[in-house]
Amino acid sequence: MRCVFIRCVLMSAVAASGAVSPTPEWARMVKQAVTLDRNGNYQEAAKACESALRLAAAFEPSDRRVPFTLNRLALIYEELGRFSDALHLYQRALPLVEHSIGKNSQEYASLLNNLSAAYMEQGQFAKAEPLIRETLAIEETVPKRDDAELAKSRSVLADILIKRGKYAEADRQLAQAIHVFENLPGSKRDLGTARNDLALVRRFQKQPEEARRLLEAAVDVIESDAGPGHPALARVLNNLGSCYAVLGLRDQADAAYRQSIEIAEARFGPEHPQYGVMLHNYAGFLRACGRKSEAKALEAHSREAIQQSARRNGVGMTVDVSAFQQK
Repeated sequence: MRCVFIRCVLMSAVAASGAVSPTPEWARMVKQAVTLDRNGNYQEAAKACESALRLAAAFEPSDRRVPFTLNRLALIYEELGRFSDALHLYQRALPLVEHSIGKNSQEYASLLNNLSAAYMEQGQFAKAEPLIRETLAIEETVPKRDDAELAKSRSVLADILIKRGKYAEADRQLAQAIHVFENLPGSKRDLGTARNDLALVRRFQKQPEEARRLLEAAVDVIESDAGPGHPALARVLNNLGSCYAVLGLRDQADAAYRQSIEIAEARFGPEHPQYGVMLHNYAGFLRACGRKSEAKALEAHSREAIQQSARRNGVGMTVDVSAFQQK
């Protein structure tokens, strides 16, 4: 399992040299959306950013606030499981950035990063991997290289590599990313996510105790930054439940699974694929514990959530349940 909450943020166009000064109402709505997003209030964040995008419709196509707003809204849609909508917005934003700034820019690279991650969420790894590798190639050569953005891109690439069974390269990418995040103020959430992903690698390498250490550290660092109950914790806790189960710690596993599902249900809603897959994982644990009637009910609930998400995201939407399953 992986955490989707690492995303490169398109660098603010309004801070760039020569950018048009923001209208007060547009700036207010964007600031509100960013704050709500940061706090995990995704539904309200989407409403605020949709208002900002409506205001941006009056701007010139060359105005860098337009792709900036498209990117912000796409990020929020991804958190809500609206991957098809997010893909559409990224695809609208990319040519605007290409024409106004060029491909060899951090802004263009960040959009490619986000587009890659959105394809990954839909299980389209063959499309996702070349995009994130292109992102890294740009970020390694841009003037005034942003090490934080580069580290985030390494984390996204590692996610894709894990899904494709390329654990050695994923390990190397995550080691580099974690080194940056550990030494960069304000990167606690990114650090927690990277540790979560490295724990997955350790699980596949048959090192469950090391995976447990990494996951518990990931929970601690995310909670210290975002507080208990933040949606960034949901997948990490679900992973921790799977790890506890492998180690035979059933009580701890049950508690971690329950906590992850409570967060996902409250913050993501019943049509989010993450919620459905977490139910699937918990059902598998219950079945292994002999609690078959509980497992059966959760399995039916899980199928319904995943099917609803697939319908909302289009026929091509797939959910990689194996990425969450106990191994």
